[in-house]
Amino acid sequence: MNTVMLPELSLWLDEQPASFETLLSFVDTRAMMLNTFVPSARHELHSSYVDAGQRTVVASHLLVAADLPPEPSTTTLTELDLERPEDRRHCLLEHLAVLREALELNACPGVRLEVGDAALRLADAR
Repeated sequence: MNTVMLPELSLWLDEQPASFETLLSFVDTRAMMLNTFVPSARHELHSSYVDAGQRTVVASHLLVAADLPPEPSTTTLTELDLERPEDRRHCLLEHLAVLREALELNACPGVRLEVGDAALRLADAR
């Protein structure tokens, strides 16, 4: 398994920069995992994306937030193939969108998240 910390990700909570990190792991050509930790908001999001074939990817998320029970969810993403770089990028952006929504609902209404080219290129590279 190949794991890297994604660079060029920025997060602001209520217009204040927040430290966080996102780890990207490729299990093989058919699965990837993303783990994001936001210590100041006491949130973690763990996501796995598994290629189920026939241009379908199953996304499983586990949100861990302080003072809340762990929240698992699963969705099916159609028209995606983890062999394609643009579809791996889609999974990264979907993971970050789930994180952003969770932070807005549970921690801070003013969330801004930026993704740089280096993070996108690493999702492409597997």
